[in-house]
Amino acid sequence: VFDDQGHNLEVRWDYPHKVGS
Repeated sequence: VFDDQGHNLEVRWDYPHKVGS
């Protein structure tokens, strides 16, 4: 999963946690 800037996100049950940059 990626955010709108193409950063990799780790999917959590409550919120996406940004991994790295």
